[in-house]
Amino acid sequence: MNQKEALAFVERHGIVLQAARGPLPNLAETIAGGAIRGSWWGHPKRKEIFHAVKTIGASPNVLVCKLVEGKITYVHRSLWPALIKLASRFRKEQLAKAVKLDAYTMQS
Repeated sequence: MNQKEALAFVERHGIVLQAARGPLPNLAETIAGGAIRGSWWGHPKRKEIFHAVKTIGASPNVLVCKLVEGKITYVHRSLWPALIKLASRFRKEQLAKAVKLDAYTMQS
């Protein structure tokens, strides 16, 4: 999956988890072609996953937050109006934009 395909994956699904297992599609496992044991950083396709993560994080059409179970979540712009309407149902931290710095995620 190239970077353009990764953005299309997020647009198609609307809400996607970066790498966590959960109730939504998972970008890292989709790129890997199946379940990943441990961290995706140790997977043979880590470079492809990393480039997709960087591209999605830089996109003005994707909100990167910790919406689902405190895990990095991508929300495509097409769902922002619905997210705004439901904002009162979420904790502030869930909707805060996550900023990726090296291997660490910090809230801004």
